[in-house]
Amino acid sequence: MKLNDLEDIVIGGIDMEDYPELSDAYLESATLNGEEITEEEREEINEHHGGWVYEIGMRDDWEDYLNAADFARKREREQP
Repeated sequence: MKLNDLEDIVIGGIDMEDYPELSDAYLESATLNGEEITEEEREEINEHHGGWVYEIGMRDDWEDYLNAADFARKREREQP
């Protein structure tokens, strides 16, 4: 499997207080050719390709996603 062929990538364990180390980041899920990768494939990536997971976690668009998620949670708390 080529890592660059993965889509719909979800990185878990992101803690912005740990930024920029992101030491708890891991591949939570991804698809390949439209199908969810298996647990074994996720474990393989997390075990042997931690640098790639880190790079995905550091992307600017990932930070934008985290900011949007934080904004959505804040809005939910403010609603009656």
